[in-house]
Amino acid sequence: MTVLDVGCGPGFLSLDMAHRVGKSGRVIASDLQEGMLQKVKEKIKGTELEERIVLHKCGENKIGVSEPVDFVLHGSRSSQSGRSLE
Repeated sequence: MTVLDVGCGPGFLSLDMAHRVGKSGRVIASDLQEGMLQKVKEKIKGTELEERIVLHKCGENKIGVSEPVDFVLHGSRSSQSGRSLE
């Protein structure tokens, strides 16, 4: 399974989804801000999640991911507040 996390921010949902998709899955963590992608990179450095999470800098008006994905996440402030998604 491939998941696209649009506006991933510091990676709260990307990391959670990377655990859920398992070793054969992949998460594309996409954000407009390079600083947010760097935060995700720092969190996954040296972990098994480095193999599952691909960092992608999107454009201002275009996400720019052309490959097929199975699921798209778009986090909001409320979903990043620690509330369960289940």
